[in-house]
Amino acid sequence: MIKSLKNLMLNAIPADQRWKMTIMEHWPTIIGELHNRVFISKIEGSILFLSASHPAWAQELSYLEPAIKKNINDLFKRPMISTIRFSCHNRPKNCDTHGLHPIKKTQEQPQEIPTLSLEEKRILAPITNSELQSELEAYLIRCKKHKKG
Repeated sequence: MIKSLKNLMLNAIPADQRWKMTIMEHWPTIIGELHNRVFISKIEGSILFLSASHPAWAQELSYLEPAIKKNINDLFKRPMISTIRFSCHNRPKNCDTHGLHPIKKTQEQPQEIPTLSLEEKRILAPITNSELQSELEAYLIRCKKHKKG
């Protein structure tokens, strides 16, 4: 019998940690229109680590920390998140400290772009929701990038 991905994940995650899945499920509602510019890196205890698409967004989000915490804690009707930490992802390696102006390099090493293995593609193939499938593919690639870094 084929189980849904959500059920498989719920069975794999300890019961006392499942609230984190609720945050991920409701992320577009919690963060609003910024959901394409910021994603959840990890949750450790009551600390939420967010990663923005640009340093300027990470700075802007820091001003929204109270509202983000309130949205999350209102979802559970109790304080689950006490602190939010912000960082930046996908920042080009050839940018200055502000991430705005390219700096010329003499010899640039080609960056290996992680791809999914045939087994990973086979596992994701039965997922009929294309948006979910795409997000899971992106998540696996981010995991591979993080593992190499």
